[in-house]
This record gives sequence, C-alpha cells and structure tokens, in this order.
Amino acid sequence: MHAAINELRSADISLDPNSPVMADIDYTTQVVVAQGDTAKSRLFTGNVMAAELDDDVLRVTCSVSPAMQEPIAGEFAAKTAALDTIYALVREAGIPDERMDMQGLDELPLEIFEVAAPVDGLVITDRITVASTVFVPGGAISSVTALLDPHPIIDDFLNRRAYAVTYVTAGLVFNAEKDGLRRIDSAVAWANVSLRFSNAVTPGGRVVDWSRRQLSQLAVRGDLVALRGVSTGRSWVRRINSRPPADLTMTSGGGPAAAAALGTPGSGLREATAAAARAISSSVPSSRITAISECLEFYTGSTKVRYGFTRAERRKLLAAAGEFGPEKQNRVQQMVGLLNQAPLMARLRVKLAQDGVPMTGGDVNTLERVRAQRNDLVHGRHDRVDEADIERAVALLARILRYAGAKLASETRDSVAPSE
Repeated sequence: MHAAINELRSADISLDPNSPVMADIDYTTQVVVAQGDTAKSRLFTGNVMAAELDDDVLRVTCSVSPAMQEPIAGEFAAKTAALDTIYALVREAGIPDERMDMQGLDELPLEIFEVAAPVDGLVITDRITVASTVFVPGGAISSVTALLDPHPIIDDFLNRRAYAVTYVTAGLVFNAEKDGLRRIDSAVAWANVSLRFSNAVTPGGRVVDWSRRQLSQLAVRGDLVALRGVSTGRSWVRRINSRPPADLTMTSGGGPAAAAALGTPGSGLREATAAAARAISSSVPSSRITAISECLEFYTGSTKVRYGFTRAERRKLLAAAGEFGPEKQNRVQQMVGLLNQAPLMARLRVKLAQDGVPMTGGDVNTLERVRAQRNDLVHGRHDRVDEADIERAVALLARILRYAGAKLASETRDSVAPSE
C-alpha cells in the first residue's frame, strides 16, 4: 500500500492466476485490505485501476476513488465559491452525498440558476417554450456567460445556432446543472417527438408545415453547459461528455460464445446485447435503467417459473368471484390466468442458475434495485436513479451475456457432435 501527501492512496496486489477463487473476482467491485474482520481493521478500501498478467502472477493496481484521477472532464471556466468546485469534483468522482462531510455546504445561498445548453441540429428564429424550458436562437444567450473572463470555451459556447434554457433553484452549482440538464434533455426529447408529428392538424386545431426531412433529423443537446446564479453571479461553463475514444486493447473476440450469442435466432442474446450497449452508451440515467431492464427481459425470454396453482384451484378462485359484476369477473379471470407466471426478477434468478452465471446475493440485489428504480420511473412515483447502481448493473450485464453466450455455444456444440 502507498500513501503520500497530495496523492491518492493506492495498493498493489499480487494474485495467483491459478487459484480457484479467481473465477469469483470481479474487477468492478470494491477492494478491501484488512488484518481482521471488523471495519476498524481495514487498511485500504478502494477500486481496481488495472490488472495485468505478468508471467505467473496477476498484478492488480488499486486506488481510492479512481474517478478523482480524472475529475471534471473537458474544458472549464468558472467564477464560483471554492466549495462549489470542490463539491463538483467529489461528486464527479462518484462519491454520493451520504459519504461526504463537507463543512460550509449548507451556508451557500439557495438561489435561482439560469442553465443553458446548445442544441445541435435545431434551427429556430424565435423563442419557443417547452414546459419549463425555452428554446432560443443563437445570439440570445450571452447573459449567462457575461460575468466570466474571456476563454476559448466561452467563444465556442456562444457560437451555436440554438440553445435550451431553463431555471432551477439550488444551493450548489453542480446540483443546479444536474437538475437543469435533466429538464433540458426532457425538452429536447419532446422536440424530437414533435418534429415527427405527421398529422396535418395539431390537437389544438392548427394546420402546420411539414417536411419529410423531419423523419430523419434529430436535435441533440450539445457538449457544453453554462450556468449563472441570478443573485450571486456564481457562473461556470464546461464541456461535458467530451472524452475522446480510448485506445482500448481488445485481446479476444469472444470466440464461440460471441458466435452463439449473436448468431442464434430466438435466443434473445443478440437483442440483449444491443440493449446492454444502449445502457453503456447513453448519457441519460433514465434511458440507461430502461435499457438495463430491456436487456434482462430479452435475456430471460420465455424462462418459466411455475407457482403450482392447479386447474382446480384456479377454478375455485374464479367461482369465488361469481357474485361480482361482469367487468370485475373478467378482471379476476385475467389475473387468475397469470397466477403461474412469475415476474422478471424471479425468472431471472432461474435463468442465471440455468446458465451457470456466478452471482452473489448482493449482485442480484443490485439488479433488483435498478429494476425497482425503473418501475418507479415508469409508474410516476419518482424520477431519481442511483448512478452507482447503474454502473454496477452494466458490469453485471456484461458478465451475464458472456456466460450465457458460452453456455449456448456449449449446447450448440454438443447438439452437433457425432454420436458414438
């Protein structure tokens, strides 16, 4: 283990690659080094940065809060309180509020923030209001950056053709940005839906212009965001989602597992893989949890979990509803017909066991939490998601699909093997 002033704590671990416990290691889980079984005996807690096989030793490099090594991505120009910037750095590193104890945060004033982001692919000539967001043409947004010193990123921000602007109340610039972008993303999504409206007359009775080009065009929130506190003038402009593609080293194409997963009609694995990719690539948390659920739905497919209600038992339940009116009887009949059909997570547990996918109780609990967040979102209970759970769930999807592909490849190979 290593610790030094102005450096994040780190640890180097050497493992025997032939150890039977290697199959249980997941590089995305937390690493704990301890000399006992209590929290006080922990010497190091962090995450894996890299693992490299060196002869007969697997060398694993770990660090605390690895995202802190790549704080707020992209260019950044700001005039904010120091606590605003520190808080943003820590949150960008993946540390939630409940793990922070930062004095002075509550003292920052609650105020209204103007949040603006460019919208690429959209051309407008006048202000258009969508819910709590206003789309404005280029040249009408300079006020949000007026208090900042000259910077190339500001010139880039102001040189766009259209913007989306909203106003949120917050005490921290980072939280204002998150809430503002969520509103802007929703407004951009509505704009894209509206551009595909193909009726000649709107629900309000207005005849509208239309062009077939609208069917293939897409408005996209740009890679910049600017904020300004209306009362204090706290401001920043930063580039987000701007990391260039990494030079990733691909050492295997997946072999028979990939061929089976992507080339076996009806298995659901090809569609599950596409859904998992959307969960990886999307920058919108709500879209990610929806894609995660879609991936699990495709993966479980028609997996059966019977609860064992016999035909006679189901008839008794239907007879008990005989005093109800026709509509209620029909509803009872529908529900009785579903008694032996298990929900997704129950079917998932069976499918994981069938495919031999190694999963701990904590792993399954993570998928259940993400599924519950998706259900809350769909049913309007709330629209908040846990991004740490999302990242963990995406890693679990990769494990599921790799093992499922290997199982399917093995079954395919056995089915075509010549009989003795």
